[in-house]
Formats: sequence, structure tokens, C-alpha cells
Amino acid sequence: MVHAKDDGRNSFNYFTQDMQQNVQRQLFLKKALSAALTSNLLSVAFQPIVSITEQKINKFEALVRWKNEGQWISPEEFIPIAEEFSLIRPLGEFVLNEACRQLKILKSQGFNDIVFNINRSVYEIPLNKSENGQWLMVIEQHGLKPSDICFELTESALAPDKRNNERLFNQLRVAGCTIALDYFGTGYSSLSYLRRIPVDYIKIDKSFIRGMSTNEGDNVLVSTIIVMSKSLGKKVVTEGVETKEQLQQLTELGCDCIQGYYFSKPLPSEHLVNYLTDYKY
Repeated sequence: MVHAKDDGRNSFNYFTQDMQQNVQRQLFLKKALSAALTSNLLSVAFQPIVSITEQKINKFEALVRWKNEGQWISPEEFIPIAEEFSLIRPLGEFVLNEACRQLKILKSQGFNDIVFNINRSVYEIPLNKSENGQWLMVIEQHGLKPSDICFELTESALAPDKRNNERLFNQLRVAGCTIALDYFGTGYSSLSYLRRIPVDYIKIDKSFIRGMSTNEGDNVLVSTIIVMSKSLGKKVVTEGVETKEQLQQLTELGCDCIQGYYFSKPLPSEHLVNYLTDYKY
């Protein structure tokens, strides 16, 4: 019945065993994720974001990781479950606190110009504007400056019906945080959002980068996004860069920053200092 309703009016679906298994899997992961949050069984990995113009690392994206009963669970599977079952706020709070803690450690060892990117779900954004200072409060509690953090948001967070979102983004930016628009081009948002919402970085999704070498359409699309973003005063980060050829193409197109396996997979926190010390462009 739920599947039929999702398909719109005057539709029907037949029951299959897969439906039952999917529901059981979701309920199992919901219970396990709730326990993992309570018992502090999650971790955060950090993937470098490399500046092409400066040829150095100036950012890391914080990525939550979860190993349940010896098996890694993909964020693509457990993040939607966290959103559906109201676990996304405690999950987001854990990531923000852990990232701030690790960034403070890095700065104490002399890496003072590093910024951490933190993903926030649209479901984490407060409905009441009186709560808009909570993210900044966490940053300050760890002895960091707002400029040390860049918040990554998806296009759904820019929807015009979410009025407090615009207030929150403006407040964060006035305080000194930067904002990145993640998965750009994969959603349905209007380009007019980019004029109204204070976004500093546009992140081009890896699905477009993957086909650049073989698909002229992807190449043109990436080039167009870069030109458009720069004309609006935004910097561009491309995700999913895995080859030297892709790096050269994006450099020629004027991309600002690169993220992907070409430079590094996400790293555990204990490897960050060695990676930064040994890094060569």
C-alpha cells in the first residue's frame, strides 16, 4: 500500500518478499544505529580537499563511519534511516563534536590553516530561529573559530518554503563560517536559490566527473557549472577525482579544489598529521 501511494493515484503494487526483507533490514539498522549512538560506537574519517591554485591541502571533509558487528555499513544506507527515524540530529551532533575535537588537536600541532567541512542534513536545521546559534555554540565550546568550519548542505536545504534555513545560513556566514552546496546538479533546485542563499562553494557531484573522459556531454556540463559558479562569485570543488587525466582536465577548466581517491581515501584521525607532513602535490 505504501509503495502504491508513493507511485501516485490510481496505481497498484504487488507484494514481494523483498519488501518484507527491506523493512526488516531498516528496523534492524534503526535499532543498531540507536545503540551505536548511545554507546559511542561510530567514528569519523577525513578526506583531503586540495586547492589546485595553491597546490596544498586546506580542507578535510568529515565523513561518519559505522562498523556494526564487524561489518562496515555504508552511509548511503544508514544516513537515510537516521533521517527517517529521527536519529539524524544526534548523529550530526556526534560528527560536529568529533570533528571539532580533532581539528583542535591538529591546530595544537601547528596546522592552523586547515578547515573542516561538516555535512548537515536538512532535517538537522532548527525549525525555530531561537535555536540557530546551536552549531556556533558547539564550535566555540571546542575553542575554535567559526571560520574553521565549512558546513556542507544539499540542494533541498535551499528550498524557498524553509524560511528559517535562510536566516540560519546568513547567521552562520556573518559569524565567519563558510557554506558549501553539495551534490550540485543532482537535485531539482532552482538556480535562483544561488542568488538568494549565501553559498561560498559549489561541489560538483562525482557522477559528472566519472564520465568526463568518455562523455562530451559531461565535460560540457562540468565546464558550464564551473563558469556559472565563478560568475556568481562561488568557488568550485569537484568530488570523485581518481585519475591524473581528470585532474588535468579540471585544472584546465579552472576548477578551484579537488577531492577524491587520486589524492587520498578518507583517513582515520590518527593518520592526519603524518599525511599533512608527508604530502606533496
